[in-house]
Amino acid sequence: MKAKKKELIVVISFAALAILLLATFLILKPKFEGDTSETSRIERTFVFDRLTRDDIDSLKVVNSEGGFELYRIEKKLYFKGAEFVMYNDEMLATLVVNSTYMIVTREVNDVEDYSLYGLDVEKDNPPYFELKTVDGQYHKVYIGDPVQNEMGYYVKYHNKDTVYVVDGSLGSSHLIKLNEYLMPFVSIQISTPTDYVKINDFYLSRRENDEDEEMSRLFNIRAKTADEKPASGDTLFPYIIAYPKTEYNASTDAFSTLQGQLAAMIGNKVVDYGIIPTTEEKDPEAYAEYMKKLEKWGLDKPKYEILYTYGDEDFLISFSKVNEDGNVYAYSIKMTTVVEIPLSKVPFLDWGLKDYIDAQIFSHNINTVDKITTTIDGKDYVYELFSDDKGIVNKVTVDGKDYNVDAFRNYYLTMLRMSVVDYSEAPEEGKEPILTYTVEGDMGKLKYEFYRIKSRRCFFTINGKGEFYTGYDLVERMINQTYQLEKGEILQKYD
Repeated sequence: MKAKKKELIVVISFAALAILLLATFLILKPKFEGDTSETSRIERTFVFDRLTRDDIDSLKVVNSEGGFELYRIEKKLYFKGAEFVMYNDEMLATLVVNSTYMIVTREVNDVEDYSLYGLDVEKDNPPYFELKTVDGQYHKVYIGDPVQNEMGYYVKYHNKDTVYVVDGSLGSSHLIKLNEYLMPFVSIQISTPTDYVKINDFYLSRRENDEDEEMSRLFNIRAKTADEKPASGDTLFPYIIAYPKTEYNASTDAFSTLQGQLAAMIGNKVVDYGIIPTTEEKDPEAYAEYMKKLEKWGLDKPKYEILYTYGDEDFLISFSKVNEDGNVYAYSIKMTTVVEIPLSKVPFLDWGLKDYIDAQIFSHNINTVDKITTTIDGKDYVYELFSDDKGIVNKVTVDGKDYNVDAFRNYYLTMLRMSVVDYSEAPEEGKEPILTYTVEGDMGKLKYEFYRIKSRRCFFTINGKGEFYTGYDLVERMINQTYQLEKGEILQKYD
């Protein structure tokens, strides 16, 4: 009986609550329906009538860092003195909003001492900005101290007595250097591989000593011209190391890596901007100022210099010596900026020949070879290759005797598998090679000589020039295979 009574009380309570809510809704319903007037919205107060980006003709900011100026040319806004530099779009958007849409969160009236807010123009010399609109309006706002325990700043309109509190992001938009708006791009930014493959004709130069007037050219790597491509149509190595002259093939992977790095060189920060190149002949005074700006960053006599093409444009970028933070300063004539960038982002500055070449010592298609002469202990072993009408090798002779073509390919495969390991000192003068082979064909005549310098290492030269070593194992295998060929044995394929 008691349980039923309790249930009845609960039901009556819920019913009473429902009636109360319905009555409240009916009373307030007119306030939620049909009232779309301006007065029904929250009224906002602005330091001055709100504007938009399209209204800005110029915006001058003066702060403890010096300040900056923004101005309009047709439909676009530019930073004065950095017209050629890309800027951070999000930061610029914040600057525009904070300059044109200054919502007041609190007002202070009847102010007797403006210095309490950092807004005494004579004593505090507060930062300020001046905004001119395309229709002739003029606005000037002083920026005072940050508000304690609040995200905001005290500000004052130039001809009003009231002190306003506005949004705290004003500090990150109006109290910074222009440099912080500028994107630290060292090169034009190319986002897709289909575009950055257009980067070509790369030069790297270095100043060996500070007192050197001229820089030493180290490398030039580029795409092969039509005349330089093999008649066979082989596209395995589309690039060539044009300087220094070498018989090594340019590594396609290395150049692709280089292209990717050149396409996305981004530093930590812009340290200087608006450095417009000129010549002493054209304007001696401007040239002296130009060189003075570069000297500040160690770029009047740069340590490195790179030049490359992208489409029809040339890009010249200079790099300083490494600073104490492990970074270099980079000056791009196109960007007109000096950017601090970690050396780790431009590793190609210290690349050597090994970094540009393909690892294979010998990498020519067997169908382009006419003759191979192998020399061991002063004895020559001669192999001649013959092709069919389609240019495919279909006959091989070993010292004038026919030999199994497929078995000979295993000998050729050993040649192809030899690779560069690392740099090495040349052997002492007078040391004889343990293996020599000379290849003649479409590539001309190439002579490879191998000198055993350690138990597992062989220094080698190509046409008398060398600076690398290879492993001894494949050299030894080729020597043994040469003896097998002499005996007419059928060579087996190695894994």
